[in-house]
Amino acid sequence: MEEKIHLMKILVPVDFRSTSFAAYCFANHLASALGAELVLLHVITSKAKINEYLGGELLDQMKHFSKVRLLDFAEKYPIERGIGLEDVETKYLVSYGEPGEEIQKVADLHDYDLIVMGIRDKINFVTRLTGSTATEVMNGASVPVIMVHANSRFPIPKKVVFAFDKIPVSYTHLRA
Repeated sequence: MEEKIHLMKILVPVDFRSTSFAAYCFANHLASALGAELVLLHVITSKAKINEYLGGELLDQMKHFSKVRLLDFAEKYPIERGIGLEDVETKYLVSYGEPGEEIQKVADLHDYDLIVMGIRDKINFVTRLTGSTATEVMNGASVPVIMVHANSRFPIPKKVVFAFDKIPVSYTHLRA
């Protein structure tokens, strides 16, 4: 009987800020080094009460627009900024809800192995009191979370060691 190889899945929440782009760049290179699948997630915030007041059709339009924006974010924005990314299988997902809760829910529901997200240091007074989305995810996620600052500079990973219980004994899917 042939053992099924588990492909690592990395979730990158995107709010279209520079912090998200830094996290995406890092996750792209990490996914390439690990042979992992990359999924970009944008959460349409429920703070606007979109579903209650504006109806499902408008929410569907917003989801479609967000998916187009994710594609631009992943494909056009790096070219415009002159940033070379690896050729990694990337999927796009749009969800609706409170961002911190929704990111955790999506990570659990779809069995992601890792979350890579941006973090910023300039936050307003309310965020200091209530906490940021990144802090909420870091404290509540059931999978490892890597935080990447917008100004981070990092070398492209050449070798990665990642201890994880769900990876099968056969590591033939990892590149040397």
